[in-house]
Amino acid sequence: MGVRATLTEIPSDLFEQVIAGREPTFPDQPSHSIDKAWTDFHAVFKVKGPPLSFAIAGDHLYSLSPHRLDDFCDGNHEYYIGFVSPRLVREVADVLSTLTETDYKRSESELFGNDHGYGETFFPVLKAAYTEAAARKNSLMIVIF
Repeated sequence: MGVRATLTEIPSDLFEQVIAGREPTFPDQPSHSIDKAWTDFHAVFKVKGPPLSFAIAGDHLYSLSPHRLDDFCDGNHEYYIGFVSPRLVREVADVLSTLTETDYKRSESELFGNDHGYGETFFPVLKAAYTEAAARKNSLMIVIF
């Protein structure tokens, strides 16, 4: 199973091409590494439900790699690529804007105990990725390898 994750902004017109099954060339776009914290975020946000439960999985699969994040987590694939639609980016950004690092740490501690804190370190990065993409009305591509 992959270890590191990156969230890269994708302009909405290219996102539309991706979900239509085409393979556009992605220009250099803002990118945010959340490293190994993706596993913590995925576990914590799954408990919280939508829209946060889609923050790491996204709401669209890549047509050339159509396996779900849970299949990847089970160890059945070497990487995961998913996309977060502009609509979902805004919804997640709105919810994240109401959460502080302390709120996230509390949720993480309830799930994993107090010795766990990798997600807390990258929470500002995740929040920035969603906030910035939402401000530009872009989507996000999630790559875990």
